[in-house]
Amino acid sequence: MMKRMLLAWMLALSSVFMMAQTDGLVMSYKFNQVNGTDVYDESGYGKVTATLVNEARVATMGSYKVLSLGDGTGYLDMTSAAGDLLKTQDNYSFSIYYLVENDADITGAGNFLWAFSTSNACERYAGKYTAYRVNVQRMATSTGGWGNEKGADLGTASPKGTWKHVVYVQDGETGKLYIEGTLAYTISSMPTNSGNFASESLSYCWIGRSPFTADNYLKNTYVYGIGLYNKALSDSEISTLASVTSSLNTQYEKGIGGDNSSLLSAISDAENVLSTASSSNYPQGAIDDLRDAVRYANAIASSSASTTDMDNVSTMLNDAVSMLQSVRGVTFDASAAVTAYDT
Repeated sequence: MMKRMLLAWMLALSSVFMMAQTDGLVMSYKFNQVNGTDVYDESGYGKVTATLVNEARVATMGSYKVLSLGDGTGYLDMTSAAGDLLKTQDNYSFSIYYLVENDADITGAGNFLWAFSTSNACERYAGKYTAYRVNVQRMATSTGGWGNEKGADLGTASPKGTWKHVVYVQDGETGKLYIEGTLAYTISSMPTNSGNFASESLSYCWIGRSPFTADNYLKNTYVYGIGLYNKALSDSEISTLASVTSSLNTQYEKGIGGDNSSLLSAISDAENVLSTASSSNYPQGAIDDLRDAVRYANAIASSSASTTDMDNVSTMLNDAVSMLQSVRGVTFDASAAVTAYDT
């Protein structure tokens, strides 16, 4: 009996593993697993921990967590570990969802949605990369600077104010770009990753930043569901991925949460105080009040509340900590209490 149960368990585990392999997803960020500036890979392999840089942060948008690039030099650094994954793939797909806000300026040089590059300062004939930019919806791979690009574009800027799904699929030397599940263009004779990057280090793997120093950062843009697959996705798989934009747009209408960094800091400070507080040095009622305040603050921090509202809750929580600390050592003499009675 035990042998049959063990065999069934092993077959089930093998089935799950094979499904993961068939799926082909080797790197994934849905921003559900974040600690400080660390964003963890949710593919199941967990090989690539990305980093939030500068103004980039994770925000709540209804039932989703999304990357907010901010209005400055914010970007997500997927690190060289992502480059190590990509450079070995000649048949691969890179999938991503994004929304450019209506007031965003995406004109001019730069505005890269993603870039995998050997240099952080590419030039006309220096630096190899594969990248996509939204100002002309261009996908290109370079064998040495922008003067040696192979790619294609639509010649028009990305639409604003709505979630879009883009996936680039490369099968051998054929590249295809799909927008909203529809083939936008095909590129022939694309350099393969193994041929172009075999002896190189793809150290600069970014979301929202260009590999050219003078270029504009992609600003006022939200990103969700970054996925690298070790296979060329089928049309039906791409169509399924593209269908998610409907849900993203529905949740977007509920609003996107503000910057909760100050509130998270206040929560951490309050939890540190509570970790050493006991009824022997604080009135129990004051401890309970601070615990209630922390629970409320956590709920607000993970909501779609505005930055102003979060800052107000942060102030409230700091006041609650000060209140607890002000009654340290205060005791109440219950023996002096007078029993109440009805007249």
